[in-house]
Amino acid sequence: MHQQLFRNQKELSWRSGLSLDRRTALQLMLGIPALIFGASAGNATSGAAPLDPKAFAILGNFLDILLPKTEESPSASEINLASRIIDLSRNVPNYPSLLESGLNWISETSQLSFQSEFLTLHDEKKEAVVTAAFAQADQTLPRVFAKRLRDDAMAIFYSHPASWPALGFEGPIQPSGFLDFEKAPVS
Repeated sequence: MHQQLFRNQKELSWRSGLSLDRRTALQLMLGIPALIFGASAGNATSGAAPLDPKAFAILGNFLDILLPKTEESPSASEINLASRIIDLSRNVPNYPSLLESGLNWISETSQLSFQSEFLTLHDEKKEAVVTAAFAQADQTLPRVFAKRLRDDAMAIFYSHPASWPALGFEGPIQPSGFLDFEKAPVS
């Protein structure tokens, strides 16, 4: 089944002309750190419309495959990560288009490989589709989509206080730590 899944994906990526040139791939990857913490819909530059409900659900499922619930941390959907990705995308040129195209690729690949919608697949098959996106050639739509989404999701997820206990991180040292910072160090 996995051979058929990868064969269908190669056909889809080559047949649909979904490869990205180097410049576009680099443009899609720029600007992550500043935008993650300062993203807001009020200063959107892309003018992109929000995703339709089905695409938003696919995004949420994709993120939950990347960041599932564990004993120590919430799942991506429990901290509303999909909405935060959408907010981020509004401030990055071409990101809304990347999301839309990548989510369409996920849907098409699910149909080609499993004759079923991504949202109705069991977790193992969803994982196979997500894994297949990462397995595509460099600078192709599925790979750029999956890597960019993973990088942004990890940065946003681990900046959320609900994820910190799983890391053994109690939180920022300030304002409660180093209360004697004005005193000279003791040697």
